[in-house]
Amino acid sequence: MITEHLKALMERIEQLPPDVQNKLAEEIEDILDDAEWHALLADPRSGPVLGDLIAQAKQSPKRPWPTPGDMGL
Repeated sequence: MITEHLKALMERIEQLPPDVQNKLAEEIEDILDDAEWHALLADPRSGPVLGDLIAQAKQSPKRPWPTPGDMGL
């Protein structure tokens, strides 16, 4: 459900030229992606999962970071 505030903003955005609307959409998408990550990390259920991933990473053999040549670039 969209709030009244967001509906009002969408009406304002609709009045802008398409290129400006697209630029705003990209900025909103970036902000939304960040918000989703922050919400996932703040979820108390993520702690054990992250702990398991960290433990697995610590047990893995250390390897050098791949270079562009390693990736065929």
